[in-house]
Amino acid sequence: MKLFSTLFISIAGISAFAQTVHLNPTFGNNGIVITPNTSEINRIAIDPNGVIFSAGYSIESGGTGIYHLTVAKNGIHGAPISNFGTNGLVTTTIDYSEFPLDIQLQNDGKILVAGSSYLGPTQNGPGDYNSFVVRYTPTGDLDNTFANNGIFKLNHSDSHIAKMIVLSSGAVLLAGNSYGTGTVSKINSTGVLDPNFGNGGSKFLSDANFTFLLWDAILLSDNTILCVGYDGNDLNNMKLAYCKLDLSGNFVSNFGQNGKVVMDLFAGGFPEVVEFLQKVIELPTGQIIIGGQAMGAMLMKINADGTLVSNFGNNGILNHPYPYADFEVQADGKFLIGGSHIITDYNAGFSITRLNADGTLDNSFNGTGTFTADISPENDYLQQMKLKNNGHILVGGSSGLLSNDSDFMLADIDINQSLTLSEENMDGMTVYPNPFSSDLHISITNTEIVEVKLIDEAGRIITSFIPQMENTLHLHTLAGGVYQLVITDQSGKTAVKKIVKE
Repeated sequence: MKLFSTLFISIAGISAFAQTVHLNPTFGNNGIVITPNTSEINRIAIDPNGVIFSAGYSIESGGTGIYHLTVAKNGIHGAPISNFGTNGLVTTTIDYSEFPLDIQLQNDGKILVAGSSYLGPTQNGPGDYNSFVVRYTPTGDLDNTFANNGIFKLNHSDSHIAKMIVLSSGAVLLAGNSYGTGTVSKINSTGVLDPNFGNGGSKFLSDANFTFLLWDAILLSDNTILCVGYDGNDLNNMKLAYCKLDLSGNFVSNFGQNGKVVMDLFAGGFPEVVEFLQKVIELPTGQIIIGGQAMGAMLMKINADGTLVSNFGNNGILNHPYPYADFEVQADGKFLIGGSHIITDYNAGFSITRLNADGTLDNSFNGTGTFTADISPENDYLQQMKLKNNGHILVGGSSGLLSNDSDFMLADIDINQSLTLSEENMDGMTVYPNPFSSDLHISITNTEIVEVKLIDEAGRIITSFIPQMENTLHLHTLAGGVYQLVITDQSGKTAVKKIVKE
C-alpha cells in the first residue's frame, strides 16, 4: 500500500484539487450504449436495482417522417434486458405517430409512459394532438388491466402530458396542456378519470387574469402540487409563471397571489424576451429550485410560499452561460447543469457543468468546472440526466455514432472524486517525457499497482494494461491534447496523473 498511502497523505494538505470526471468504462462500450434502429431518448428512469428504462421514439424508414413510441430496458452495466419486448426494446403504435414526454416506474414493476399522439393530417388541416398514457408490464407487454388494453387517452384537443405524478394510492396525476392551457388530470390505478378531481377529472389552470402553460410539475413534501411554466397572455411578452394546487385540484391560497405567481424579469426595455420555466426540484430544506430561460439559461430559488430566496444569485435569480437542457441537485446542494452545444462545424456534443450551492462555478469539478463529451463525429444530444446512487450521472439522448441518423444514446459518467497528482507525488512510478511527442515511458517499482489506463478528455479508454517494471506506449498516431493515466492498486483505489501529447 506504499504508493497509495503516500499519495493520499501527501495531497491532504492541498486546499484545492481537480476532480477527474470520465465516462464509466464498465458501462456499455467504454461508457456509452447506442441502440440501433431507434431515434432519440426523451426521458429516463432508474429503478432501485439500477435497471434503466428509456422512453423515446423511432422514425419509420422510407422518409415518412412518422415516429412511434419506443421504450428500452437496460441493465446496470448497459446491456439490453432480453426478456423485455424484443431484446430490450418495445415499440407501440397508438395513433398516426407518438411523442413521449415522461416515464415513471410503479412500485409493482409496471412502467408508465405519457406524452402526445398525433392523430394525422386531415382534408381540412394538419390534424390534432391528444394526450396518452401507456402502462407496460415488467416484460414490456401492454397491461390490459389498465384503461383500454393498456392505453389511456385524454381526449382533449391540442393536448399533451408533460409529467406524471404517481400517488401512494396508485392514482396518477397527469400534468400538461389542453386546449391551450395548463391542465392537471387525475386517473385511478386502472386508468379511469377521477370525477371528484377538478371538473370531471381535470383542472384547467388558466382564468381571465392567468394564461398558464405548463412545462413541469412535482408533488411537494407537504402533499401539494407545484406546476411551472409561463404566462402566455401576451405571446410577445411571455412571463415566468408557477402555481400551487392541493390534491383536490384547488389553488393553495397562501401561495403567491391566491396560488399563482407571474414574474416579468425584463418588463422595462426588453418586452419581447422569452421567459419560461421548464423543470422544478424541491430541496430537503423545503425551498425549491426551478430551471428555465430568461435571456439565456437561468436557475431560480423560491421559498415554500412562492417568494424568491434573496441570497441566491441576484435576488433569487441566477443567470448562467452554460449549455442547458436539464439540471440535477446533489445531496451537498451543488448543481449539475447538462446541455448540448456545437463542438465543431456540424458536430454537436454535450457537457455537464457543476455549480456550488451559491451558484458559483465549482472549479474542483474536472479541474475546470465542466466535463464535455463528443462521442461521435455526428451530433450527440443530451435530453435528460439522472443522478445514480453510486456517484455517477446517467445521460439519455441521441447520438450519430453508428450512422448519420440518430439512435438512442445512454452515457454513464463517473463524477466521483479522484485526485490529479503531480509526478513528484507518484512514489513507485515514473512517467517520462511529459509532455511527449511519440513514445511514453512508464517505469514502475511498486508491485501493488495492478492496472494502468490511458484515458482521453471525454473519458474514453485509449489503452489499458497490467504494468511491468518497464512499459513503453507507442502513441505517435495519438492526437495532441490532454490525457490522463489512471492507476489502480490491489484494493481498487485509484490515482490519476495528467499527461500532455504535443
